[in-house]
Amino acid sequence: MIDYDRKDLKNYRYDRLWIDGRIEYIQGCKSTINKLTNTISDIPRGSKQVQDTEAEKIVQLEDMLNELLDKMIEENKKLKGILQQLDKVEQPYRLILDLVYIQGKTLVDVASELGYSYIDICRKHGTALRMFENVI
Repeated sequence: MIDYDRKDLKNYRYDRLWIDGRIEYIQGCKSTINKLTNTISDIPRGSKQVQDTEAEKIVQLEDMLNELLDKMIEENKKLKGILQQLDKVEQPYRLILDLVYIQGKTLVDVASELGYSYIDICRKHGTALRMFENVI
């Protein structure tokens, strides 16, 4: 098993945000391509060049989707390892790390949700990170 540290937790969170952004971008591209496809299909027999351009855009979209799927598979493998290591951290520290890094909540939200002051949750968060790094 790979040992993960606080950097891995933070990177996982940022990678998830990046993936969400890419998904949104690809959905926008797909929508544009669908609109173009409908427009082109309504035009009486467009030129071969227009059809080739459309096909090229579809291939580019498929390439982006495949790259994104590869990244998501890689992130899921990392998540499994992080969760295995996180399971060895005692509560409430495990929950704090899960809420912040896996679910993407802020420390303010976590403090409110768990009924701690912001200062207390900051201290517990620091302790939780040290516990996570020192899991054997």
